[in-house]
Amino acid sequence: MSEQETTGMKTRGPQGQPVLALNRITFTKLRVQIRSETYELLTKYIKFYEEATEKKPDESELVDAALKRAFQKDRAFQDYLRNGGQAVGQGKVK
Repeated sequence: MSEQETTGMKTRGPQGQPVLALNRITFTKLRVQIRSETYELLTKYIKFYEEATEKKPDESELVDAALKRAFQKDRAFQDYLRNGGQAVGQGKVK
């Protein structure tokens, strides 16, 4: 089974299509601040996504999908999760 089939995330979208796959789910509220440049890119991505899919995502959906993708692609973080939330190479404390 490919990564796309198991995670629902694409490594590449069809030509001209967004890579992020948005699924309507229940969210937990999180208040954060991001750099102005990042927010500008977020708004441009929203516009791109809407033009490419004819569906308007909201900021929460895109931030959630982008974080999920980052977490899945971070091999050290995946190792950390597989190791029960301990840094790889660290012995478990008894």
